[in-house]
Amino acid sequence: MRIGFGVSANDIPEYHDQLFQLPLIELEDFLFPDFADESQDRLPVIQAHLAGYQGEFLLSGPYIDLNPGTPDRLVQGVVRQRFAQAQAFANVIDAREIVFLSTFLPIIRLPMYDADWVARSVDFWGAFMETVNPGLVISLGNTFETHPDYLVQLVEGVGRQNFKLAFDLGHFLVYAEIDLPTWLARIAPACSTVYVHSNDGKVDTHAEPFQGVLRPNQIALLKRYLPEKTRLIVKSFNKASIPECVEWVEQALKTRE
Repeated sequence: MRIGFGVSANDIPEYHDQLFQLPLIELEDFLFPDFADESQDRLPVIQAHLAGYQGEFLLSGPYIDLNPGTPDRLVQGVVRQRFAQAQAFANVIDAREIVFLSTFLPIIRLPMYDADWVARSVDFWGAFMETVNPGLVISLGNTFETHPDYLVQLVEGVGRQNFKLAFDLGHFLVYAEIDLPTWLARIAPACSTVYVHSNDGKVDTHAEPFQGVLRPNQIALLKRYLPEKTRLIVKSFNKASIPECVEWVEQALKTRE
């Protein structure tokens, strides 16, 4: 399993040497809502920051208030527009994957909402994937989910080889109502990328993986259950911790469960 780190493009000059030693870099800029409207203007500077990197790029997709399972036609149009902007950006920088968050809302707790969200999401992503180059993976990560079943149904419903699941381990630590082996076993056939970060089990603080409730044996479970080609992206807010985070994950992968 290869290990990378998530940063914004503005972080690259400061942490250039550390990042360029990694096989994966994920650009997080689209997580900030204003970036979508600035992305084309900022592209030349970002490309200059990325010049010479020999690894693979991933891209965090926009997510705040963007729910592809929405029943509102106008909102769905905005979601499609923002996702298309991320797709265009990914194509220019030759990113291998865009990771979108599901934004599913389990607290509604109505079966009709759940089923409708899955059906509408299948329709949305099925149409969206018709515009995506087969060489670009689109993956969907858990946000507030207590279990992965609806995400699995969604991927199966879309039925595209390059439409995958991402697994956000930090979100799992806060919201999951099933154990980690069960979750991993369910997503394993479709999992492309894992976001690695920690917290106190109550709030999604994006702490370094060696802080909080995350344990090395949980990282070792990733290696046991998920494909060897699965990408691991550390998503700590503390970008100064790149070497320590990567080393900790490397050692944790060797831990006996």
